[in-house]
Amino acid sequence: MLRLIYRWRYRRAQNAGAFKLPPKHKGGGNGRVDLGSYLSQSSVRGRSFDRFDLPKKRTRGIAALVMIGIALLIGWILLESIAALELFRN
Repeated sequence: MLRLIYRWRYRRAQNAGAFKLPPKHKGGGNGRVDLGSYLSQSSVRGRSFDRFDLPKKRTRGIAALVMIGIALLIGWILLESIAALELFRN
C-alpha cells in the first residue's frame, strides 16, 4: 500500500509543476512567453529517474531475511516438538 502511495506522490510531483512558464515582464512588455526557454527546461526529476528501484531492492532483501527467519523458526519448533514427543513417550 505504501508503494502505491509513493508512486502516486512521485507521478503527481512529476506532472504538477514539472515545467514552469517564465513570468511575464512587469514593465510594460508585450507579455509574450519565450517558447524556446520553456522548451529548453529539463524536467524536475528527469525522465529516467526511477525512485522505486532502491527501496524495492531493499524491501526484497528484507523480505527474504524475514522469510528465512520464519522458516528457521518453524524448523526449530518442529524439532523441539519431535524431541518433546519422544521425551513424553518414554
